[in-house]
Amino acid sequence: MEKYYGRRLVKKELPDQFLTQLEKMPSMIERGTKIQCQRCGALLDKALVKLPDHSFYCPACIVMGRVKSSESLYYYPELPKQAISASVLNWQGQLTAPQSVISKALVSSTSDILVHAVTGAGKTEMIYQRLAKGLMAGEHICLTSPRVDVCIEIYQRLTRDFKVPIRLLYAHGDEYEHSNLVVCTVNQLMRFYQSFDLIIVDEVDAFPLVNNPNLMWAIDKAKKSGAQTIYLTATPTVTLKTKVASGELEALVLAKRFHGFPLVLPKFKWCSNILGLIQKGSLPRKIHKCISKQRLTRFPLLIFMPEIKLGKQLRQILQGAFPSETIGFIASESENRKAISQRFKSGEYTILIATTVLERGVTFSKIDCLVIASHHRIFTTESLVQIAGRVGRDKRRPTGQLIFFHQGRTRAMKQMYREIQQMNREV
Repeated sequence: MEKYYGRRLVKKELPDQFLTQLEKMPSMIERGTKIQCQRCGALLDKALVKLPDHSFYCPACIVMGRVKSSESLYYYPELPKQAISASVLNWQGQLTAPQSVISKALVSSTSDILVHAVTGAGKTEMIYQRLAKGLMAGEHICLTSPRVDVCIEIYQRLTRDFKVPIRLLYAHGDEYEHSNLVVCTVNQLMRFYQSFDLIIVDEVDAFPLVNNPNLMWAIDKAKKSGAQTIYLTATPTVTLKTKVASGELEALVLAKRFHGFPLVLPKFKWCSNILGLIQKGSLPRKIHKCISKQRLTRFPLLIFMPEIKLGKQLRQILQGAFPSETIGFIASESENRKAISQRFKSGEYTILIATTVLERGVTFSKIDCLVIASHHRIFTTESLVQIAGRVGRDKRRPTGQLIFFHQGRTRAMKQMYREIQQMNREV
């Protein structure tokens, strides 16, 4: 039964011998002309989701197995809390004074909290004491993020810094076995029900969670009654700010990076016909000159591209122009994202070209960063702030080059610049 505590699953996900031991509940609830899925919360027009047998199904979460109104969801209650007497924390690092203020507030509060901390502030380390307190009290805790890469990085750090079993769940991850600490993508929370005493949501503003009521439903249903939610982000949404203003959320703000240095501001450089030249297999002269100069420093270079196809083309162009460099490419479709990212961290790749899949939640040491065609619509204010936050995260090199090549400064670029200036003034 280790796989089923605190879980709400469809019949196909369960062995037949366990079905009689689990509680049954409706998989869908009719609401007038609409019907609501009880796994993902999607509110659907009956006429659009009716099956030949006159039952209804949910297309919104069908990738996880079909939910059908004529079939139940099955649930097995979460285990009671069992306190741990031994220490669970391995981490021997020291928090800065501003980090300690946040950490102590998280430990002492039972309210829902928004931690608004700049990129590179050390958000993960600031939650360690709250995690340790909860784990020793026997709480069932989940750290979740909408991004797989973020979940993998968090999992790697927690397995190093905590002496408890930890489960990592995502679309192609391991099978679930019960443990008091779970790291998972937000979609995986659809399979939990009244299970967690604490849910920590990292990168709450990231796609696909932002403005997605179904995933917010999943977070809410995965919590026990009275459970606490902690949101972590460097770029809070309007919704989160509104909840803070209304008193629904307590806010903790940290404008200072852990090493005390300010966020790196970008240099904007005009470059005409950027994407057109790359599509034709040519590298704009300004960008070639910039990369040539940067490679003399031997610092790792991270380059963001707005589209997958363009990123692949740029890799071919750069490999021809800089044959002595080892160049990687990573996007949402990359099957071995974890390995590619690790090769860049280890220095096997000297240049890494990425889409916005790497805009947040990953840490690389001593890097420089270019954004090609930063005027492209894919680069929002939030994503540009996150991209800027990749630079200067290492106290051994708290600065670095951050250059945006563009064909006109967009509102997002200007707003991003103002937001970083504001955070730096608060430091």
